[in-house]
Amino acid sequence: MFTLVYHPTLSPTPANSSSSYLHSNVITRLMSSGRRDVIPIRREAHYKPVVVSLSFSVINIEKVDLDLGIVQLMVWQTATWHDQVLAWSRVDEDFTQVSIPADYIWTPDITLLNGEADVLYPNTAVISYRGAVRWLTKQRMRVTCDVWTSSNGTTCDVNLSSWTHSTQELKLELSSDPVNDLSYLAGSRYELLVAAARKDEYTLPTGTYETVQLSVTFRKKLSVAASQSALIQSSLIVLVPFMLMARFNG
Repeated sequence: MFTLVYHPTLSPTPANSSSSYLHSNVITRLMSSGRRDVIPIRREAHYKPVVVSLSFSVINIEKVDLDLGIVQLMVWQTATWHDQVLAWSRVDEDFTQVSIPADYIWTPDITLLNGEADVLYPNTAVISYRGAVRWLTKQRMRVTCDVWTSSNGTTCDVNLSSWTHSTQELKLELSSDPVNDLSYLAGSRYELLVAAARKDEYTLPTGTYETVQLSVTFRKKLSVAASQSALIQSSLIVLVPFMLMARFNG
């Protein structure tokens, strides 16, 4: 696999620059770097892979089809990594980070392996003057999973991995708080019981690839189940007399 590798280079900034000039200069440089297809592997004594840290916040479980094994989720996904070429000299104490469209920089090709995902949130990256990048995306994930149900709820596993980069180029890690439900929709039809994440890996002829598995366990809220049960019962109350009459008349 061919990989482009570059050396970090910093553009000098005049020491007497105003905040507005510095801000404009940094954004212009970042958006014109032309390195969106270049993975920022660090070259020291030897090449060091990019370390991408992932975390998730489950927003909603939207749809569940147990027969087809499909679960549709809404998730905040945060990816962070370091790209030294995006760093700049800190002149203004108050100017420590900028936000730019993520299309102008390299971003990890984290792919949903057992389904498809749509990015709904504006594709924006926050970059610090030290070169730390935070990429927060709101995603709708349609996951095909081996849904299994027990007395503790229904569980579905979401499998994510880099599509092209092996561990020689990109390594995944989980943040200190990898999964939370702080953004979970209170009015959801489903109750989120457990959300957890773990790392794994698999090997292909092209190399070893790391994966992150996001597991969600949920159940339909009792109020929803009760209303559906009540609707069925009320339907039977109406239909049964007609069924009996039809049988009697027959």
